Amino acid sequence: MVIPEFLSGGGEMGRRIREYDWAATSLGPVESWPQSLRTCVRIMLDSRQPIWIGWGKDLIKLYNDPYIAIVGGKHPTALGMPASVVWKSIWREIGPMLHTVMEEDTGTYVESQLLIMERNGYPEETYYTFSYTPIPGDNGGSAGMICFNVDDADRILSERQLQTLTRLGKNLTDCLTYTQAAERTMDALSRNGRDFPFALFFWVGGEAGVSGAGDSMEAGGQMVAGEPQGPLAGDDVRLTQCTTLGASATGVPIAFRLTDDSGLAAALRRARDSRAPQIIEGIHELLGAMPQGEWDVAPDKAIALPIFKAGGVVVAGFLVIGLSPYRPVDELYINFCTLIADQLTTSFADIHVLELERARAAALAEIDRAKTLFFSNISHEFRTPLTLLLGPIEDLLNDPASLESNKYRIGVAYRNALRMQKLVNTLLEFSRIEAGRLEGQFRRVDIGALTLGLASTFRSTIEKAGMQLLVHAEPIKGEVYVDTDLWERIILNLVSNAFKYSHDGSISIDVRELGDQVVVSVSDTGVGIAKDQLEKIFDRFHRIENGGGRSLEGTGIGLAMVRELVRLHQGTISVTSRVGEGSIFAVSIPTGSKHLPPDRVSHEPATGRTCWFPM
Repeated sequence: MVIPEFLSGGGEMGRRIREYDWAATSLGPVESWPQSLRTCVRIMLDSRQPIWIGWGKDLIKLYNDPYIAIVGGKHPTALGMPASVVWKSIWREIGPMLHTVMEEDTGTYVESQLLIMERNGYPEETYYTFSYTPIPGDNGGSAGMICFNVDDADRILSERQLQTLTRLGKNLTDCLTYTQAAERTMDALSRNGRDFPFALFFWVGGEAGVSGAGDSMEAGGQMVAGEPQGPLAGDDVRLTQCTTLGASATGVPIAFRLTDDSGLAAALRRARDSRAPQIIEGIHELLGAMPQGEWDVAPDKAIALPIFKAGGVVVAGFLVIGLSPYRPVDELYINFCTLIADQLTTSFADIHVLELERARAAALAEIDRAKTLFFSNISHEFRTPLTLLLGPIEDLLNDPASLESNKYRIGVAYRNALRMQKLVNTLLEFSRIEAGRLEGQFRRVDIGALTLGLASTFRSTIEKAGMQLLVHAEPIKGEVYVDTDLWERIILNLVSNAFKYSHDGSISIDVRELGDQVVVSVSDTGVGIAKDQLEKIFDRFHRIENGGGRSLEGTGIGLAMVRELVRLHQGTISVTSRVGEGSIFAVSIPTGSKHLPPDRVSHEPATGRTCWFPM
């Protein structure tokens, strides 16, 4: 047998076309085929693109090797069959286009066309870009057509899956509760009705019940349930979140036990025990007609995925996803669903960590409140006996008859009682700052005069110790607002500290304006502060051991309180120091009043100040 040149080669389909009994079809023997058909067959067999040809009024089908994947299980019987028989499942979509080609002699072209093909024994979601081009006959008109195909299914499915995973990732970024994470998962899945016709989320554990939800579920929207408390364990299961179910809601059980005999309970039990996804068959029998998603038929398969909580040990719940009726439940589809579950599990793990942090923060806050309450209570407890102690001592000091014989001892007792009273007042003041109950009353002041006046109260004490007090204040152009009582505490604390840690030399106070800030510096020529202590100097209760000061007295809260008082003025405090050369404390506060609470500001100039014993 002589093989016509146009049928040479062509791989498997070239051989099959050569061996086919074309005389038994409307095409007749190959020797009688018109030249236009011969040319197109040659082009088809040589091409690496999927191509099929339909010839005659029945569009008898010919195709090449790359097209075998498209025709699927219908190969090789599709060869020589009418196109309407081969593609009966999609004839409603392609029939009108083929009619246009054959009857109107006009080509057609579509991109990424959805076609539900039945080629492997089940309907399947496919996407193709293809063109139908008429082939002229020897006598004019369209004697047939040629179709060039591009399979877009992998690309479209991948893009759709990536879009869902991206949306879910964004949704779960900042979830604060398990309920919120489940809700947002339902939202992401509901936007992909082709891959997920419906989705359900079940909490596991007797304590994960729905507060006040009763025994029925809303027919639409996402169902919101109570947040589970405590560890999630046990056999009690409760539906807490779902995509829109509509009339299907009546068939979905709200609560059941994993030990029940139902098919749903058995599938969830297998997922829990195997810690792996489980396919659920016969959804229609188990739950009734479920939502169809974006399809024209309801799914009859679902997948149950275990969702883990802490460390991947405890099963927190189950994600049950309806599977597309038009996709094979293969490894790719199952892996996609598993990625969804993994993202939710990761979110649960993050929420668990957040819960631990919240509990830790609450415990620390409770400790802080208890400490503040202790400071407040103990201060009041100290003040009462101190008042009773100071009163009689003052009476003795004012009694000339007893003064001479007991003057020294009474003086010692009185000075120490005053010192203790000062410490108690400082503790009480610090507790008010800690509790946020201290608010300033800010007035416009001459900051230079006020600061230098406060510092000058130390002049006699400093000069008696053989040191110098140097003060300097530049003219300040901007308006400055401070709480005079709080400012007094700041300045006197800093100056008293400078004196405490200086044995000779000088103490300098400098007031100047830098931009929109007023900077008040208190410097000394004292023992200085070690470098490793500078970062801790403003910490509560931190004291520099063996600091070389004039005494070891102090609570360790003086500078911490100064920092908080400066913050009340919306300012900052810093320190620079060198051991053996001295230290410089610099307080910087903004000029003007816009940075202060309007209800705490008075634009009347301050008059007078109170007296306060320095630390």
